[in-house]
Amino acid sequence: MNRWVIGFSVVLLYWIVGFYPFHWAPPSRFRAVAHGREIQYITTQVVENAGARSSAEGLQFVAPAIALLPSRLTWLPDAIEASSLAVELRVRPYFSRQYGPARILTISQDIWERNLTIGQQGTDLIIRVRTPETDLNGVPPYQLNGVFAATDTRHISLRIARGSMSVRIDGEEALAAVLPPEAFSRWSPDYRLAFGNELTFDRPWLGDIYQATVGLGRGTVDHALPGALDIPNPFVIEHVKRFSLVPFSIQRVSNLKAYVDWAVNFIGFLALGLLIIYVRGRSSSLFVAALLCAALSLSIEVGQLFLGGRIPSTEDLILNITGGSFGAWVVKRSSKKSIVG
Repeated sequence: MNRWVIGFSVVLLYWIVGFYPFHWAPPSRFRAVAHGREIQYITTQVVENAGARSSAEGLQFVAPAIALLPSRLTWLPDAIEASSLAVELRVRPYFSRQYGPARILTISQDIWERNLTIGQQGTDLIIRVRTPETDLNGVPPYQLNGVFAATDTRHISLRIARGSMSVRIDGEEALAAVLPPEAFSRWSPDYRLAFGNELTFDRPWLGDIYQATVGLGRGTVDHALPGALDIPNPFVIEHVKRFSLVPFSIQRVSNLKAYVDWAVNFIGFLALGLLIIYVRGRSSSLFVAALLCAALSLSIEVGQLFLGGRIPSTEDLILNITGGSFGAWVVKRSSKKSIVG
């Protein structure tokens, strides 16, 4: 088989792997954050949002949908300063097992970053609160087992004061936890309040919300009342994606999944380095092999900007080039030894 046919087939294979699942989602705008060390870009998606109803009886989520406050929470900066919050929920799930966790209430940006989320995971009540002791997703969460084992109405009362959090279920204390004194110091005042789903529309909860009182002091509002929330149809989702211009951050270094990803990128392009020398001949230079690996890797990383489900990475680019160069070096080294031998 012609070596150039092999080379083209290999490049096509790498593009397929790098671009899967091929969902076209070009960015609508970019912004630099963290003193220019991180680039965030926004992609938009339009979905039908016809599964929620608001009436005198409260909110009903009969199909995946979302109801949200159309503007920023005016009381949230005061709550952040005081590290205090009060939430009263009366809810009835349609199913005793829902997953995601399925969002009953969330003050968040997307599935990765939140201030507070109250949801259902299986039959359990899940509470994620971002504090200095958690990650940006409020993990590890608080888990109250079996709260939704039956599809009965549950009264959930959450109280956070400086240094403590308590949860009562149907009037009985279910959780008493100690929080850092400045528990909300990492909260964002820009996150939105939503019910029945995540802002990314992919963590639906099905059920009725009869009471949804959220706030601080005089800012407390029952959002289950008719007209308190917006149920836009269609709903425009903004996906916030980000990639760091500074590779191998401390957060990534402490993540086991990151090591697996790094190994895959290094080994995957190591094989490419071997193939480049095979296609071009063993007289080809290491510089040319590294340049070709860099060109292919860069095309994949740039292409991922325009695809949903994929995020470019400076780490991947570095590891791809390093792995490809090492693979080419191994072939060149072995060929020299065979000649000498």
